Parts: sequence; C-alpha cells; structure tokens
Amino acid sequence: MEAGLVDQACVKFEQSMATDPAIGTLLNIATCHEKAGRKTQACNAFRQAAQMSKGSSDARTRFATERADGLGCPP
Repeated sequence: MEAGLVDQACVKFEQSMATDPAIGTLLNIATCHEKAGRKTQACNAFRQAAQMSKGSSDARTRFATERADGLGCPP
C-alpha cells in the first residue's frame, strides 16, 4: 500500500483473508478500501473486524469501531 499500489494490495489482502481469515488482515482490507475511496467496502470491513474481535481484550475492537465511526459508517 505504501508504494501507491492500493488496488493490488487490496487483492492480496483479500486472497489472504480467503485462505486464512484474521482480524489484522481484515483491518488491512478496510484500510485499502478507505485509501481507494471505497467507503462502503471500508465501512463493512471495519464493522466486520470489530465484530470478529468483540468479546476478547483485543484493542483492535476499539480501533475498528473508531475508524468506522470516523468514516460515518452506519452501526
């Protein structure tokens, strides 16, 4: 993503998520979509990441929720 290849990064993260689902990967997907201007997809991924991490003491729940709220995503 840092090299400006956002679309390619999104594809790689989505492939990774398909084979090995993980909260961190989902957060990267959300960030990719956000950087590419795909707000709806970013919102969905941030909300899904928050839901995946809910119930654990994972700080990523708060991070994902704050990012989604910052984008104005519906709850």
